[in-house]
Amino acid sequence: MDQRYYRRLRFTIAHEIGHLVLHREEIEKCQFRTEADWIRFREDMSEDDLFWFEQQAYEFAGRLLVPMPQLMNKLKVHRDKIRTFRDMTESDDDELLIKAISRIVCDKFDVSESVISRRIKNEKMWDELNL
Repeated sequence: MDQRYYRRLRFTIAHEIGHLVLHREEIEKCQFRTEADWIRFREDMSEDDLFWFEQQAYEFAGRLLVPMPQLMNKLKVHRDKIRTFRDMTESDDDELLIKAISRIVCDKFDVSESVISRRIKNEKMWDELNL
């Protein structure tokens, strides 16, 4: 199995678990008997509600698969590497640095680079590294 698909599947499962944990009451109210019932439910949901519903499950999945304390420990291990990269490129582009370190760290959590990048940004971990 391709590693990208495996990681995507892991994240999708964690995301769906997030819906079960966070939205159990809403899910239990829904009793879909047919595909048409599901389609009608989805069409009746506002885009804003759907956005927040999904964002909460994405956040849950990220926190489940990449716990903040463990991620911070991994980032601290690579602090010197980040500084060296910043000095070599003479760049103040944190986005580039976050992407670079996300590529290094993602294997430790068995998630994609984008999951690591989002965790770093959402938790404002970059500031805590004191680069």
